[in-house]
Amino acid sequence: MQRVLKWQESQMLLLFFPCTAEPVWAFEGAIRLLAQKWHVFQVVYDGHQPENPGDFTSVEQTVDDAIEYLKKRGVTRLNAAYGCSLGGACLTRLLALGVLPVERAVIDGGVTPYGFPYILRRLALLRDDLSFKIVANSRRILAAAFPPERFTLPEHDPKQEYDAIAAYLKTYSNQTIQNVFWSGNNYALPHPSAPIDTKIPQAERRSASDRKQEEKNKDMDDRDDFHDS
Repeated sequence: MQRVLKWQESQMLLLFFPCTAEPVWAFEGAIRLLAQKWHVFQVVYDGHQPENPGDFTSVEQTVDDAIEYLKKRGVTRLNAAYGCSLGGACLTRLLALGVLPVERAVIDGGVTPYGFPYILRRLALLRDDLSFKIVANSRRILAAAFPPERFTLPEHDPKQEYDAIAAYLKTYSNQTIQNVFWSGNNYALPHPSAPIDTKIPQAERRSASDRKQEEKNKDMDDRDDFHDS
């Protein structure tokens, strides 16, 4: 783990594990909102900032480094923790270790380790590695896979932001890309896991048909509002 960014002194402690493929500045808006209430520790992964040398190694190393960093600063318990994608894997391992109690946690898109045969896991790595490099090397494919109108905040310039993201993705080394996808999907969990009393909210599952019906209902409501006006 390269470093941890500290935000706003507060007695309410929050550990923030971001996703991969995003620069630190992509989270500034969310972190600043959180920092109005929380003392946020934002993890910055190895191999994810071009100005800092080194490659991402593993989920295990990242979690161990984060725990060591916090304990050296007298943190023995977290009020909350958040992890997205790769960060969700990191948070899952942290909770399973049980060495740093967490009162509540949000695991957003985190992956538990694959249970597939080794050869299938290697094929999955090849797929992920190739997909990342295709997107990273084509501004057009990046925009097609992640439409700017959906993923850019209203007050941001989509072209400027996507140009910056496209340039940023090209800074990842081959080793970092492979380690992110291999470790993020195949990290080790302790057996047995430590008892977990953390409050973890469950997201409501919705099928594709449910989402389509909601969109249809919204369109009908919008038309009704238009006619009423």
